[in-house]
Amino acid sequence: MVRYRLTLLFAVIAVLAASSALCAATSQEAAARGVLKRLIGARADDFVLKEISKEGHLDVYEVEARDGKVYVSGSSGVTICRGAYQYLKDACHCIVSWEGNHIDLPRTMPAWPRTRVVCPNQYRHYLNVCTFGYTMTWWDWKRWEREIDWMALHGINFRSR
Repeated sequence: MVRYRLTLLFAVIAVLAASSALCAATSQEAAARGVLKRLIGARADDFVLKEISKEGHLDVYEVEARDGKVYVSGSSGVTICRGAYQYLKDACHCIVSWEGNHIDLPRTMPAWPRTRVVCPNQYRHYLNVCTFGYTMTWWDWKRWEREIDWMALHGINFRSR
């Protein structure tokens, strides 16, 4: 009976660990999908997103487009966004900036060869301590969300405080 209970306990722990890992992976993809939906609306469905492993301790993303679909894999939600934005900039000539966005997507997403980028920096830094006191104090959630999306699209994974 004790042996049965121990086996059952280990089985439950294994299932919980596996489901926790699965949820963590899908949460990165879901976060990236949210950024794309806010940026390009229903056209975000043209993107197939997938989380992949880092290369050592460095972030990596891969982009490829074929048959009207864009396949973006990345080691985090930020790198998935960065890969998607790199494709939008290079293949579709889109730009996302502080002054506004230029997004005029073609009817069908253009083909793009498989590209793999390994970021040489573990942390991509952004902002300075004064910005929070002078500017960001007055932002509402909509403005914060826009800035956070901009940061993800540009590969920022570390902000000053």
